[in-house]
Amino acid sequence: LELVGPAWRTAMGMGAEFAWVAGEFLVLPLAYFLNEWRPMYLALGVASLFAILAISATSIRGELKVFLKVIGHDNDDDDSDDGDDGGDNDDGHGDDDVMMKMMMKMMMVMMIFTPESPRWLLDKGKTRKARTVIEKIAASNNKTLPKDALTSDTGEEGPSVTVWEMFQYRRLVLRTCIIFYNWFCVNLLYYGLSLNLDNLPGNPYINFLISCTVELVAYVITFFILDRVGRKRVHTAAMFVGGVACLAVIVPVAYLSSEYTWVVTALAMVGKTAAAICYATLYIMTTELFPTVVRNSGLACCSIFESTASMSAPYIADLGKLVRGRLSQALPMLVFGSCALVAGLVSTQLPETLGRELPETVEDALNYDRSTEPTEKKEKPEDRSNDLQLTKM
Repeated sequence: LELVGPAWRTAMGMGAEFAWVAGEFLVLPLAYFLNEWRPMYLALGVASLFAILAISATSIRGELKVFLKVIGHDNDDDDSDDGDDGGDNDDGHGDDDVMMKMMMKMMMVMMIFTPESPRWLLDKGKTRKARTVIEKIAASNNKTLPKDALTSDTGEEGPSVTVWEMFQYRRLVLRTCIIFYNWFCVNLLYYGLSLNLDNLPGNPYINFLISCTVELVAYVITFFILDRVGRKRVHTAAMFVGGVACLAVIVPVAYLSSEYTWVVTALAMVGKTAAAICYATLYIMTTELFPTVVRNSGLACCSIFESTASMSAPYIADLGKLVRGRLSQALPMLVFGSCALVAGLVSTQLPETLGRELPETVEDALNYDRSTEPTEKKEKPEDRSNDLQLTKM
């Protein structure tokens, strides 16, 4: 998101979500026909290999060949040393190791053609590299970068800043803790509802197909309303809707007959839709709230809470096995719904980021919520005054 302007942040941020749900649709037929995790794992690795090769074919072939030659030479040496052990491995782990090495190679190839963030380069004092990246961006848009756009003072490197700087001010401590808690709750809700599909009534493959469909619909809705309604409103509203939907599961479980078990599945899908909207919105909003000097570290800390939630979700989804009766279907949903409601409540304390410039320093982040008007709205009064002056002349 650091490579594009405010008008394109939603499109860039949502691109990963659409690719994610497309992968989910592809996993469904593989899981249905293969029905085992090991052959499905190998099939997904082969599909990824063909995708990367198709992308790399349009890139710089010379660099790619040299890079792959170096990697292949290094791995040949490693394989020659471990060849004796690999021949006796009949349990399939050798194929897993080969597939992991293949995936690592593909990720390294993609890194060659991914430009570094100009904001980060300027923050580290690498003005020449930042200018090279910006000139390529300008050329792709048929623009020319002025010679005086970047000077030696532009990339003047300041004191080293870590993510712990965000915990030296009460306002930033509150904001950072709210962001971390939302990452935990969003992932707990998303993965919990995804893993809870086996506990829902009906065919698990049909439930997964419905889950993927509602997730795609959620991303389409988010794409069209995020720049109109705002990040904060969309995220908070989706959190409340998801929490209420999960808590409402207790109604059909406790008061309706077994003929209305489809209501439980429907409420779970409403919660999954809300979780997908929150997931897409929170990623963009988090990137826009953390300042450039600590953005990478801040997102890394968010991934810690994300991973913690994804590890906890399977155990919460299996809470229904601890109780008997119809309450077993509702207990995991009650936990997910309670966390979502609390997350939606605390999210009201976050500032709106729609149309705002990315904060560069910790001081910019500290003063972020003092000016509530977006950048685009600030320019309108000035433009109108210029029009009035031209009219009088």
